[in-house]
Amino acid sequence: MSSSWNIQTETVGSVLNTVLDHLGDQEGSEGLSGNISDMDTAVQGAATECADSMPVSTAIGLFMENFSPICGHMVKRTSNALSGCAEATELYLAGDYAMAEEAQATRLNMVVTEDDIAPNL
Repeated sequence: MSSSWNIQTETVGSVLNTVLDHLGDQEGSEGLSGNISDMDTAVQGAATECADSMPVSTAIGLFMENFSPICGHMVKRTSNALSGCAEATELYLAGDYAMAEEAQATRLNMVVTEDDIAPNL
């Protein structure tokens, strides 16, 4: 079976690696995940410094309550997109075009649940 796809796999790999570098590592030491970790540390420090001010403490708490899930969703959705693209490309390379097309269609037609949507969006 042949495919109408014509994937430039080296380019796909380069793009995936670039996006992965921007996303960062699981330890939160680099990329977006590192920036989120740094922000969390800074906000916790600000909360400690402002602990004697109820309005400021409350505002910082509400900020983190709303913003933390958004950050988590950004990382999760980007990671899922990278995985789906890599999976479809690997199947394409293996010559399993039907499964590659199915993997692509599955990602494109994936139902977005409330858990996938960041709060306040």
